[in-house]
Amino acid sequence: MNGYVYLNNLTKYLRSNRLAPQELAFLQALEIFSNITNWASEMTPRNSWLMTHTGFNNKTAIIRWRKSLIEKGLITFEARYKQAGIYKFTEILTAKQSAEAVGVVTELKERKQEAPKQEEVAVSEQQEAVSEEPAKIAESCNLDVMADEAEIISLNRVKEFDDFIDKGWIPISRISVKDRAMLRERYASIFDEDLANSGLYNLVGLNWDAVERPAQYIRACFNNLIKLDRMKNGLGVYRE
Repeated sequence: MNGYVYLNNLTKYLRSNRLAPQELAFLQALEIFSNITNWASEMTPRNSWLMTHTGFNNKTAIIRWRKSLIEKGLITFEARYKQAGIYKFTEILTAKQSAEAVGVVTELKERKQEAPKQEEVAVSEQQEAVSEEPAKIAESCNLDVMADEAEIISLNRVKEFDDFIDKGWIPISRISVKDRAMLRERYASIFDEDLANSGLYNLVGLNWDAVERPAQYIRACFNNLIKLDRMKNGLGVYRE
């Protein structure tokens, strides 16, 4: 017998039977003693030990509640001369494991078996995380570098756009402040060097008097070259 069997059988018994608090205390004391002695079939606790673990004040209480448990068929007792008596749990509490008890024990065993597996999975995940860490760091570094390069390009584009104005390549007097800010922002967002050079080519040396809507034309230079060609052909835009 073991503790799982005992507790399972006692639980089943209590579903249809009532025990006094003193009887439960007596059984609990015997359970503690049995657990200490590795669930031996016989228990030999002294009366002084039982009083300590039951809370009874005298030997009379032990005799009274022991008799009650014997009458209910839960324990047996054999007195011995000048030695501690022998207690035994009856078959009501020591019967073979029911299907319910077997399930409890099986579940506990499975948990113990699964614990190492879960630890292995956790270790494996940690190792994978560690192995992926350099790649993540490298990727993060690359992204940081790209972000820095993008910021540098953007700043350079803004400076180039302001140079266009200083050199007279953009008819600033015919472009509103709002459109000017929009065009500067658009040019600053161009990261493709060929597109930037193409836009610059279509601004340099242009006869702006022939351009009806300068802001729209410049936006086409920075956005849509196909639209720019249509504008140049349709509006008669030409170079000097």
